[in-house]
Amino acid sequence: MKHMLRWRRVFAAVVLALMLPVLASAQNDGRFTGAVLDPSGAVVAGATVTIKNERTGAVKTVTTDAQGRYVVTGLAPSTYTISVKAGSFAPLEYTNMQLVAAQEFAIDLNLQAAGVTETVTVVGQAGALDLSSARVGVNVSEREIENLPVNGRQMSQLMLQAPGSQNAGTGTWN
Repeated sequence: MKHMLRWRRVFAAVVLALMLPVLASAQNDGRFTGAVLDPSGAVVAGATVTIKNERTGAVKTVTTDAQGRYVVTGLAPSTYTISVKAGSFAPLEYTNMQLVAAQEFAIDLNLQAAGVTETVTVVGQAGALDLSSARVGVNVSEREIENLPVNGRQMSQLMLQAPGSQNAGTGTWN
């Protein structure tokens, strides 16, 4: 009996050790959620939503439920293309959708009637923000330092180029 109990513990430990990397990586995965809507705002059940990783080419496809909702989980941080097709509606596609680690990106997909063509291109780039800190910092390259209009290339003058810096007028490095 002791021998059997020992083997069960060993088996449980092996299974746990094999599952830890999977559980740890799942914490970094993001997901897209939302609803597919027709031009009047009514939900579209049975629409096909496709999520494509623009960097790797990996594709995931889901079908909206009776309430027109979709959820695509297990997505690595990357840039994605979201497309939707449903019945007699015109296909819809969003490109360059940035998904970061552990993000739930909620986006409703509004379909248009077939035959109606409209092209909207939105291009935007947001810098990474550290919302957990009020710290203000800047990185300056060697080329930027050489081209700065500062007298004598003094470190105290260079520091005044950073956002939020002030000259206290006392000669200190505050």
